[in-house]
Amino acid sequence: MVLHDAEAERPFSDGIDCNFPYDTPSALNLIRQGWAISLNAAFAVLEEICRPPRPAPVSKARQHVLVDEWALGPDHPLKAHVLEAARAQIEDSTFPLETVIELMTRIGAYDGQRAALCIALGAADYDCPETEEAVGTLNETIRTAWSSKGV
Repeated sequence: MVLHDAEAERPFSDGIDCNFPYDTPSALNLIRQGWAISLNAAFAVLEEICRPPRPAPVSKARQHVLVDEWALGPDHPLKAHVLEAARAQIEDSTFPLETVIELMTRIGAYDGQRAALCIALGAADYDCPETEEAVGTLNETIRTAWSSKGV
C-alpha cells in the first residue's frame, strides 16, 4: 500500500473537502477510491466522514455506516487506532491528552499521514488546559519532520 502520493491526493482531497456526498451511493465509491490512491487519501475520506462541516449534513447513524464501510479497506498498523478516534468524534467524545499524544506519536512514524494526524487532533479534549499547547507542539514537530524528508 502506498503511504502517500501528494500528486494524486491533492485533487482527490480538494474534491471531497467539505463536499463529501454522505447520503449518496458515490460515498462508497469515494471510500474505495481513497484506499486505491494511498493510505493518506483513505484517511482523508475517514476525516470527512467523522468530521463533517457544520451544521452536519449527515446523521450519526449514516456516519457509522460509512465508517464501517471504510473499515473494510486494507489493514495497516494505524487503522484500528485512528478508527477509534474517528468513532469517538462521531459521538462527540474526546480522548485524554496522554491517549492523543500516543496516537499522534504512532501516526508520526508513518510519513505523510496528515489526514490521520487531523483525526487524532480532533479527538483531543481541548477543555483540558494543557492540551492545546501539548498537541500543537507535537503536531508541529511531526509535520516539520515530514517536511524535512520532503514528504
